[in-house]
Amino acid sequence: MKKLVIGALITVVSPSIILMIWFILFGPEQYYIFNPFIDTKMSQGYTPEKFDKIELGMDESNVLEILDSPLFIRIDSLQGEVIEVFDYTTDGKILNEKMPWYMSNDYAWYRSIIQFNSDKKVVEINKGWSYD
Repeated sequence: MKKLVIGALITVVSPSIILMIWFILFGPEQYYIFNPFIDTKMSQGYTPEKFDKIELGMDESNVLEILDSPLFIRIDSLQGEVIEVFDYTTDGKILNEKMPWYMSNDYAWYRSIIQFNSDKKVVEINKGWSYD
């Protein structure tokens, strides 16, 4: 009886543990520790180190000198003021890459966004990991 119970536990627990380990390492929207930026599409001149040089109040021209052109430029209005938003990173880098069968096609990505006011000055810097 004891052997039967141990055999049943191994049959049930082993696949559960394997599935849990797979999900932690390769499941969707995980921070992929082996390559953190695996699913982050970046603009051509962008690096996280360069992005950290951007400061509030900086002119748009200074930002472009440091980071070059963003991936996307959006125009938004905030309480009647028109603002410009530069997106230097976005999700989905691995969608066009061939991934091993055991890996997800969607991991966390690193967000890097700068907002400018109507005077072309940096008013917000938004960066961090996005799990969407």
